[in-house]
Amino acid sequence: MEFLVMGLILVFVLGLISIIGALRSTRDAAERAADAAERTAAATERLLAGHEASAGHRP
Repeated sequence: MEFLVMGLILVFVLGLISIIGALRSTRDAAERAADAAERTAAATERLLAGHEASAGHRP
């Protein structure tokens, strides 16, 4: 009986470790995606600003 309880506790702890690792991976991926979106937006703004300047665009 003691081994059964110890086994259940071990499975529970390993499950928690697995879930925590998955959540960290998801968080890291979301942060990388947000950073990439910011870089893309900044690059697009620079391209548009350069295009308007070269075309003689007047506001």
